Amino acid sequence: MLTGLDPAEALANKIEENAKEMRAKGINSREFEFLPDTNKMKATSSEESPAALLELVYSEDKGGSVLAFNKWYWSTYQNRFVSIQRSMSIAKRPGETFVIKLTKAKDDILLSEIR
Repeated sequence: MLTGLDPAEALANKIEENAKEMRAKGINSREFEFLPDTNKMKATSSEESPAALLELVYSEDKGGSVLAFNKWYWSTYQNRFVSIQRSMSIAKRPGETFVIKLTKAKDDILLSEIR
């Protein structure tokens, strides 16, 4: 886990790291796990909704797709390395990991799945 970064920045950096390695090694598909910092997620959750909600919001604007956790922490940095072709969201309980799938499509790397 990357420390000092909010969950969206930390995930965007993991996306960057994996996308660069895919390009350098000619890898067509890769999955990786991501566990957000539970202390930072507590600040944006409540007793009624303790989940970590990851949302990828698609925008036709190349730099406009947004990655967000609990509608509080957000990033567009990942757009430098991957394309998001559709909106996606998934909620996890505290301490559960997210699985992110990247897929190569011609010259682009797509963030194709979250689970």
